[in-house]
Amino acid sequence: MILKHTARLLATIFLALPAASLQAQPAATTLPLALPTTEANTMVYPRQALLENLQGIVSMAFLVDADGTVLAATVEQTSGTLMLDAAAIDGMRKRGFSPGLANGKPVRSWTKIQYMWSIDSEEDGVRPEVLRAAAETGDANAQMRYALLLSSRWSLRADMAEVLRWYRAAALGGNGEAQERLGARALYDTAQPDNGEEVLGWLMRPAAQERVKVLYSLGTMYHQAWKVQTDMAQAVKWYTRAADKGFTKAQYRLAQLYLAGDSVGQDNAVAVSWYRKAAEGSLPDAQVALAQMLLRGDVVADDPEQAMRLLDKAVKQDFPPALYLRGEQLMAQAQAPQETAAAVAWTARAASLGHDAAQYRLAQAYETGKGLSQDGSLAMVWYELAAQTGHVEAMQRLLAVYRDGGLGQAADAARAQVWQARLDGMRGKMP
Repeated sequence: MILKHTARLLATIFLALPAASLQAQPAATTLPLALPTTEANTMVYPRQALLENLQGIVSMAFLVDADGTVLAATVEQTSGTLMLDAAAIDGMRKRGFSPGLANGKPVRSWTKIQYMWSIDSEEDGVRPEVLRAAAETGDANAQMRYALLLSSRWSLRADMAEVLRWYRAAALGGNGEAQERLGARALYDTAQPDNGEEVLGWLMRPAAQERVKVLYSLGTMYHQAWKVQTDMAQAVKWYTRAADKGFTKAQYRLAQLYLAGDSVGQDNAVAVSWYRKAAEGSLPDAQVALAQMLLRGDVVADDPEQAMRLLDKAVKQDFPPALYLRGEQLMAQAQAPQETAAAVAWTARAASLGHDAAQYRLAQAYETGKGLSQDGSLAMVWYELAAQTGHVEAMQRLLAVYRDGGLGQAADAARAQVWQARLDGMRGKMP
């Protein structure tokens, strides 16, 4: 198979927002607009993502200062793959920005950007028209290959109804991958909450072929009541079948169930065994969870060295909770100013990838000047970003600032009322 990877900036600029005012959105025509420069292509498709055929669109926001410096960057909507999100943030930072202009003068401004990572494929050098001719003969494998070829180009060329038509033809012809894709599509179709029978109809066939992602999806359906009634016995059965085949997400889910004793009976030894298998399979969620256990010594004997090795592996995958924990650890140990700054750099990395606790910590760092230059307006930026995700302490800090003034912000009763209402609403939902 010949793969041609492409990465495209999509109608890139959507909205520029004034600094420290993420909620106020006046007409876009009145706002200064920072633009990415295009002198060099700095977007590098991660090698592992290419090998795994991972694609997606990531939505990002950048706060660009009057000199073009990126002051803040965050993922607003993930591509579904952390390595693609991180590569997009890094690439856009390296590409650089020209600042927005107000009355002809450079000013600080927000810019929202979407970036698409996609892989154009030519199946073994076969021309699309030849592949389509084979598909039209009723060959299920050719139909699946043609559907994949079309779907890899969906963003610019393909009609998704046409893609689905070929997937359906291949699925009815017995192609397991097509059945899996149609089942997953039906599973995540929120417009049809009662289509559980359709989902099961598609997924049970590839499940019989022991396709591990399907086994895991069936476990999730019964565990979390997606399109079916909760049935933990069924959930554990499907999770176990996927886990026994080495599917790390299923191993991690079983570890959680056995640790909590959720319908399987609590068994710490079994839980730790599944955590270890998932961690050895490079699942960062399991690596961080097991590292925390080894640091605490509550479920397993404490082993700080092993914990650090696991945490290092998760950090190398740009896993935001791992980046955040590394920042917290370094901050607790920091004595010299440069050590504090290094700790904050890890926090900033996690914050840019959307970790709300890291965003809150970074806001505190800007407010206090701990580890970087004190800047009230940037503190407000990160408090806002964390609060928008529901981080309670960030919401409380914003409420105090808007009620009493501070961080360069005048008191604003209307905004204080908004955050008070949101906090009250969250308390009303708490048990």
